[in-house]
Amino acid sequence: MADNVEFVTARLAAMWGEITGITRAHAQLPRTLNSTDVPAVLIFPRAVQDRKISGGPKRNVTEQRLFDMVLCVAQAALGDATQGQIAIEPYFARVNDHFLARPGLELDADSPQTQVVFDAELGLDSGYIRFPYATGDGEKPYHAINFPIQVEYRYAVVMKG
Repeated sequence: MADNVEFVTARLAAMWGEITGITRAHAQLPRTLNSTDVPAVLIFPRAVQDRKISGGPKRNVTEQRLFDMVLCVAQAALGDATQGQIAIEPYFARVNDHFLARPGLELDADSPQTQVVFDAELGLDSGYIRFPYATGDGEKPYHAINFPIQVEYRYAVVMKG
């Protein structure tokens, strides 16, 4: 189960790497986020939303997990909200178009024969937010947008006993 979460966060990070303007996409949360790293995406696995189990000794599990994908565009400073909003505006359409066109979390490099065992649904974005994150100088706010995505994945479990 943990492998699925790690694989999905890595796949989401790779998808973000295909979007114009993104400097970094973090599948593993960094200790700090520096102004030279942005625009950057932080991916947070959240709670399982649904789980269905079927089968006999070899059980098939289908889970739906929510992931937050927080795009930090620039470090925020007092009085620069307008510039922050201008900086994030192009990403609303870019991110929506990219993820909505790839419900199986397909990468551009994937061949049509690639079998993906996902079904993903991009949620409603947060709009402009100020998102605090650790920097080398303590915690600082970033101009950001949260793009939640619900991902369904499947795996098998062999029953013991």
